[in-house]
Amino acid sequence: MEIFKNWFKGRSTTLENIRDIHDECNIPIVLVGNKEVYSKLLGKGEAAFAQLFSRNAIRKEITTNHIQKSDIGLMFQNLDSSAVEYLYNVAITRWGIRGAIYAYLNAVNNNDITVSGFKKVIKLMGIVV
Repeated sequence: MEIFKNWFKGRSTTLENIRDIHDECNIPIVLVGNKEVYSKLLGKGEAAFAQLFSRNAIRKEITTNHIQKSDIGLMFQNLDSSAVEYLYNVAITRWGIRGAIYAYLNAVNNNDITVSGFKKVIKLMGIVV
C-alpha cells in the first residue's frame, strides 16, 4: 500500500491519480459518466481528460439507447420476464441503468421484487415509465 500513498501525495486531481495507476500498474481503466464527461474525454475540455484520451485503446459511448432487454435480464437473473421488462422500461428512461438498479434495491428493501413492488418504489422515486 506504500506505493499508493506516494501516488496520492501532492496530486491535484482524481484523474491524475487514475492516470498514474494506469501507467504504473498497466491495468485497464473504465471511466463511466454522462455526456459531459465523454465529451471531455474526447479532448474537448480539460487537459487532464485529454491526457487520458491519449491512453484510450477503446473509445465507446454507450447511452440508454444501447441498452437491450437481454442486458437487464443478465443483471437481474433472479427476476421473471415481466419484472425484467419493467426494469428495462426504467433503464431506457433518462434514469438509465442506475435508475433500474436503485428501483431494484428499493424493492428488495421492501421485500417485493415483483412488477407491483417495482411500480411502488418507482412512483416514490419520481421515475415516470
